[in-house]
Amino acid sequence: MRFIIIFLILTSTCRADQGLIISCLNMLTVLGQKYKKEYFSLDAIHFKYYESDSNNLKIINTKDLIIGDDYFKVRLKDYELGFHNVLFKDDKKERMVMSKYDYKNEKFLDHYLCDYKVSEIN
Repeated sequence: MRFIIIFLILTSTCRADQGLIISCLNMLTVLGQKYKKEYFSLDAIHFKYYESDSNNLKIINTKDLIIGDDYFKVRLKDYELGFHNVLFKDDKKERMVMSKYDYKNEKFLDHYLCDYKVSEIN
């Protein structure tokens, strides 16, 4: 009986996986235009993105992402989201930027400056 109680206590203290919570703001806000922040979630299994235009939550398996050394790309139906780490002039730390690329018409639609934090993903 004691063994079962100890086993239940030890197995109930499990931790959630860590992932990234990413928030991005369109770079045109520097010029005075107003945009809402866009939020993304990345964990070991999924990339999640709420598309406000279509009121739809997009969930893409991580195995379907294009992943490189300092970037990852998410290919959606009409465009691609590319998240890159770049070092701007006079900065000491890399920043994350996101580009929305229309691969059908071969042109960039928007560029975003992103912040991210490591978080427990449930």
